[in-house]
Amino acid sequence: MGFEILQDIQRMCTNPTAEDIEYFPNIIGLDHWETVLDCVANYRDESFIRQWLSPKVIRDFGLFKIKDAKQAPDYVVTHIHNEDGYREIRESLADQYLPYNHVPQIEVIKVDRKTRALHLRYTSVNQRSLANIQKMIPHIKKLWGGYAVTLEDSNGFILS
Repeated sequence: MGFEILQDIQRMCTNPTAEDIEYFPNIIGLDHWETVLDCVANYRDESFIRQWLSPKVIRDFGLFKIKDAKQAPDYVVTHIHNEDGYREIRESLADQYLPYNHVPQIEVIKVDRKTRALHLRYTSVNQRSLANIQKMIPHIKKLWGGYAVTLEDSNGFILS
């Protein structure tokens, strides 16, 4: 998809449509190589998609957004590749590349200098729990030099 987006940026710079002028007026007529180089050098996956995924690429790929509710037996298509759904599809796809969607949010909240005990807090994102606490804590403890490690959730409930 990234290559297609870069090709689309090149097309928008050199041969824009009315839709391109509406959504990407700042790059119309610019040197396409400089614009592509700027995109490659200055955007991460998430921000690249959020900034540059165009309606044309969304249509070409036939992208749409679904709601997958665990309690519902069926998927529901909430947005399709049209004018109303374009922004929602782009934002939803970009959000999938945010680091906190893949890496647990665990922070050090306290270190006891005398015992070297480490206290950590896990903050759940999108109501996801840590499924592998019993495997994770021994690794953290080993990295911490074998000293005590305590993990709690954002409500102060001790997880390990």
